Amino acid sequence: MKRARMSAASRIAAFDKEDIAREVRGWLTLEQKDPGMHFTAIELEYLDSGIYEDGQIWIDYAIDTRHRHMNVYGHVHGGAIATMMDAAMGIGACAASEYYLLPTVDMSMLFHHAITEGRYRIHMQTTHMGRKMVNCRCGIYNEQGRLCATGMAGYYVKE
Repeated sequence: MKRARMSAASRIAAFDKEDIAREVRGWLTLEQKDPGMHFTAIELEYLDSGIYEDGQIWIDYAIDTRHRHMNVYGHVHGGAIATMMDAAMGIGACAASEYYLLPTVDMSMLFHHAITEGRYRIHMQTTHMGRKMVNCRCGIYNEQGRLCATGMAGYYVKE
């Protein structure tokens, strides 16, 4: 007989801010220790997290963009930006889910302003947490609070 799966939303209902912080820090530690997961030299720093009234989670990260992320025009390469957002949303999706790895099944990005070398904040939040999918959105903000890029992604919850 197949075991009933708990939805991510049901799991989060029992969470508090410290639980989310512990989950995210665990994923960031794993990513930094496992060279197979740390394939792009993207180093997210956990800042804060919480749960909205509707049960969706949010997480803020900091990231320092460096010369190695730049394209020939002196801006962070779009692929590096997509990887930063996928990592931020993916870690959030895993923190919201009871499962280890959630493959990205859909992702879209919008680039509003050039991202250059410096410190940025990534704000992610879940928008739907079901038994089969976790959907997220995120934004990258510069130090002045200007939105530079947005992204949305869907992650498949597999048993």
